[in-house]
Amino acid sequence: RLVITGGFVESRSRQQDLNGGLEIHGSGVLAYTVSNALITVRNRNFTMSGGELQFVEVLPSAAVRSEHIHTDPRNADRSYMTLNTKLVWSGGKMRGNAEIGGRDGMHLGGGVKRLEMLLHLINYEVLLWDTGDVLLTESADLINAGTIEMKHPSQFDAKITYDGHYEDAGVFPERQLHMWEDADSAIHPNHIGATARRIR
Repeated sequence: RLVITGGFVESRSRQQDLNGGLEIHGSGVLAYTVSNALITVRNRNFTMSGGELQFVEVLPSAAVRSEHIHTDPRNADRSYMTLNTKLVWSGGKMRGNAEIGGRDGMHLGGGVKRLEMLLHLINYEVLLWDTGDVLLTESADLINAGTIEMKHPSQFDAKITYDGHYEDAGVFPERQLHMWEDADSAIHPNHIGATARRIR
């Protein structure tokens, strides 16, 4: 079991099997500094209450020159982390050019949680959302390919917020967007609270 509560842990491996789970707390940082890494977490939870999980970063909207276009299939050397265990996420930041796929469910609690720099967190099972917003920046995304459940629906006020700026007639207003999806990927208005979908 890898437990990081402070400091900086660097992994230069393209393949890693965290057989006893993973924990990141406090100011701890786990950084995968080699692109196209394949990481598997299994047998015990991936618990994150603070700190950072970092992957190699690429610009989310970089220009491409014709000589840089590849004919072979590739996805900008994206890294993949497969969670064959539950993700328990109550704080901290995940960032970089990677996909993290939760195949045994997720529990979101605590305060604000951040996804940054193209990181995609994908739920394939049941995501139980208790408390705390998820803040997205720089083309990061939280993707539901399973089921999302609110732990306390009558008190639920968490949201997904894009903390970015869009140019609009010379000003840069903040946009906020939140939508609920069912397992069939359809948007159901009866699951959306009064402030759940807001663009200002």
